[in-house]
Amino acid sequence: MSFRHITLVRFRPELTEVERLAYAAAVIALHRDKGREVAAAPNVGSGPNHYDFAATVDFPDEAAFRAYIASPEHKAYVENFGKPMVDQLAVIQQII
Repeated sequence: MSFRHITLVRFRPELTEVERLAYAAAVIALHRDKGREVAAAPNVGSGPNHYDFAATVDFPDEAAFRAYIASPEHKAYVENFGKPMVDQLAVIQQII
């Protein structure tokens, strides 16, 4: 079993395409060299209940996820990308 973290993002309306791409790159960079499975991409659908972007990250267990959330890297990501770029956020975790 592993621990999956799923994030859905609605960007602030004023964000440019370049800023949206920078956000996606920042999400991938957080996990790329840590041996975590990550899938992060913009939504290609449309509709009133759709979000702009989704990311899933698999951790070996909940303790690894909690350590990530408390890490300086995650805190910097929230300050530099999350807070200034995200309008709405939906997050769930699953045991898979």
